[in-house]
Amino acid sequence: MRRILKVVLVLVVGMLILSAVQWLAFHRAEERVESLPCDTRLAPYRLEVTSFLPPSGILRNAVGHRIGYRGEVEAVVSGKLGGYSGDYEILTWMISSDLNQSVEWLEEGIKEENPDYVLVDFRMVEKSYSALKFAREYGERNITEVVFRPSPPLAWMLAIRDFAFSDKTDPYIQGVIFGPFIGLVLVGAIFLWLVLLAKLQRTNRLLRFLLASILAILILSAAVEGLVYVLGYLMPDEDNGAGSSPSCSKFPDTLHPHYSDFYNMADDYVWENETSASCEVLHYLHSALTSGEFSTLQKTLNVSCS
Repeated sequence: MRRILKVVLVLVVGMLILSAVQWLAFHRAEERVESLPCDTRLAPYRLEVTSFLPPSGILRNAVGHRIGYRGEVEAVVSGKLGGYSGDYEILTWMISSDLNQSVEWLEEGIKEENPDYVLVDFRMVEKSYSALKFAREYGERNITEVVFRPSPPLAWMLAIRDFAFSDKTDPYIQGVIFGPFIGLVLVGAIFLWLVLLAKLQRTNRLLRFLLASILAILILSAAVEGLVYVLGYLMPDEDNGAGSSPSCSKFPDTLHPHYSDFYNMADDYVWENETSASCEVLHYLHSALTSGEFSTLQKTLNVSCS
């Protein structure tokens, strides 16, 4: 039984030490990222890295930071890493939906054989098509948002924290979770003191007493201070996360360029390149419309495309 207890204590203490090393490394990485300029550019790519320690290579390439939707610090990195980001996919989906809807309206206008409706609907298709073209071109930019996540054992500790401080968790359960945790830390500290004390058996009695007293003070002080520090970090903080840096928080309307920006680019492009823009859209509509609808559209527009 004593051997099992020793093994459990060693595992618990070892896990706590590893978690502390991880937390310190990720905390310093987060501080390093937050020291970079605020960067709220739309990132076409997103990478979530789960590792024991923050990857130093990616950190070196970071050029900016912002606070994500869940209060996480995101590093903005030059390059194409991971896959397309959710923000970029939603943006392209929205513009693509606009394009499909405008094509349907154009088909209805052609069926009604109303030239004015056809011209208006075609301009809407033209704008959506150009906006989608610019959005897809933007997707080729070397901008990636990176989120660093710790692997176990720190990941387990954070999962316990999130569960314990959830609004749905009963205070009694919180006590059940943190009570044994505090007890194990204190017992582990005492166990460590006893192990070190056993190494001093051949030492002079007075010297052994002095060393044992010093070790007890140092180990218990470190354990108590560590508990206070860790529990203080684990306690929920209303000002944590996005609230700590509201000017650099990521929201759909703070990312740039956003939805309306691509339509502004499309307006400028269509205005400056009316004929070529119309020909690009006609080439796209050649497969989207029936031959009869496309012929009617060409006659209505009267655009010459070589």
